[in-house]
Amino acid sequence: MTATYEIVWMRRCHLPQVLEIEALAFDDPWTEADFIKALQQRYCIGMVAKAGEQVVGFMVYELGKASIRILNFAAAIERHGVGRAMVEELKKKLSIHWRRRLTLDIRESNLNGQKFWQAMDFQATTILHRFFSNGEDAYHMVFSLKPAKSIIDTPPSAAVGCTADMDTD
Repeated sequence: MTATYEIVWMRRCHLPQVLEIEALAFDDPWTEADFIKALQQRYCIGMVAKAGEQVVGFMVYELGKASIRILNFAAAIERHGVGRAMVEELKKKLSIHWRRRLTLDIRESNLNGQKFWQAMDFQATTILHRFFSNGEDAYHMVFSLKPAKSIIDTPPSAAVGCTADMDTD
């Protein structure tokens, strides 16, 4: 059974728990100063997933003109729906007419992360050679909203319930 998580704006009071999750999740974790610097940027936003008062996940993302770029993302517990809840919340911020894509860069060695993002319908589109400070490659991954298929774009003969003959009286 998957629990329900509250997704809220990241506040300074969340940082101690966020830093704990960050330290457990990454070999080269962001520092408190890294989080503060990112979140002071004009278009950067931080969110946390909470179970009661406990922070169980976080994400930091940047709003672009046509996409949202995930800069940092981690869950304290895996396979309990924390990551899925955060991604689904982020997908709600997309629009066919405005920001249509979510993007992120992930370490080539992070196989569990790659599987998670693929399960969330992200596709690896590019290899970024020597992307990380230790020289490791990354995959650029993208989720794109797909416009709803319209029967207007479908030839009349292929549209269900439509006929080419119309009464125009």
